[in-house]
Amino acid sequence: MIQLLIVAAILGLIYFVFLGGNTKIEKKPGPVYQQEIQRVQDMEQSMLQAVDRKKRDIDRQTNQN
Repeated sequence: MIQLLIVAAILGLIYFVFLGGNTKIEKKPGPVYQQEIQRVQDMEQSMLQAVDRKKRDIDRQTNQN
């Protein structure tokens, strides 16, 4: 009886590793998450613009001296 349980456990493990482990469920972000993604992308864009402005200001100051 114990041998049968061990064989069943090994077969279950093999099945999961080779057949069941490859199934991936891809979830698309819902509207709430999509809004958060857009907000973060907008924030990133504004931060990059601010960095560019700051670099231009520093370049102007160093060129004036």
